Amino acid sequence: MLTSISADVQRVTLVDTRLAVDTPQTMITFDTAGRAITGALNLAVSSSLSIRPQVERIDWDHELWNEPGEHWLVEVTGLFERTAIAPAWRDIQVRFPATNGKVLLPMRLGLVEDKRKERASWYRIYVAHHENQQEAQQLCQDMRARQQRCRLWVARQQTENDQQTLHHRDPVLVEVELETPPAQTPDTSTR
Repeated sequence: MLTSISADVQRVTLVDTRLAVDTPQTMITFDTAGRAITGALNLAVSSSLSIRPQVERIDWDHELWNEPGEHWLVEVTGLFERTAIAPAWRDIQVRFPATNGKVLLPMRLGLVEDKRKERASWYRIYVAHHENQQEAQQLCQDMRARQQRCRLWVARQQTENDQQTLHHRDPVLVEVELETPPAQTPDTSTR
């Protein structure tokens, strides 16, 4: 009986898990006691492996404020944890094609620290890089039509004589009321 177990172990000593392209992934030789005698771990990545794409166009450093002029922003209403910002931005880009080419501007609103380490933080997020008020307003109206709450803001540079101080200050955000299109009145005239 011991001989048959030994024969079974010898039949299974070579474990070959190569891919269809004959790329060695793992090849380990075991002795009868189950210890690895030889072997190397060669990793091969399959082309079908799904990798979460890196989320681009999130302005964590607020580089937008270095650009002159006023900036039209659409706030996606709500508070977001830092870890929820990238998935929210991916979702917004899928749901609203008008955000393609835009930048997400997260602004920290709250922070919880413990022993000088960040434990939690909350952000408001803004879709930025709109050409003008009408473009930003159209995006917000599209969002509202699809049940996504939003608000329209304009960021204006603070006016001050000292240009060096001005460069390092965040602009003032001013909320702008959305212009509602005039209501359609039914035509009651008889022709």
